[in-house]
Amino acid sequence: MDPDWNPKSEEFTKRVVYLQKLIDKFWNRWSKEYLLELRESHRNTSQNSLSQEISVGEMVLVHQDNQRRGSWKLGKVDKLIKGDDHKVRSAIVKVNGEGKKANQLKRPINKLYSLEVRSQDEDKSNSANVPETQANIEQLVQDQQ
Repeated sequence: MDPDWNPKSEEFTKRVVYLQKLIDKFWNRWSKEYLLELRESHRNTSQNSLSQEISVGEMVLVHQDNQRRGSWKLGKVDKLIKGDDHKVRSAIVKVNGEGKKANQLKRPINKLYSLEVRSQDEDKSNSANVPETQANIEQLVQDQQ
């Protein structure tokens, strides 16, 4: 940074507003394009209903209406809950809470965005095929619990 540069506070304000709009556009586009495409690709690859989209042990982003997308919680599906029609309608998700305490949330399936990783607990025989990213994400969740 140039030591002789002395901008006015109005310049900073304009810059902050511009950067905030840019960030909002990014998150808007990311959620509309990537997250929805990710959900659709899971639907297209599954042969049956929603029950094959999300499984126990899977890492998910938990949609929260009252928070910005960048603040959505990362969680791990603990339990699937079926409706009267025997289709999976909601799930219990373990998310990081205050300090190292883990919280469990009950959320509808349409508020969960499955990540492109699988749990190491899910299938020990496929552990050689587990992406490195998955291990990093799971370690992050465990560190925050």
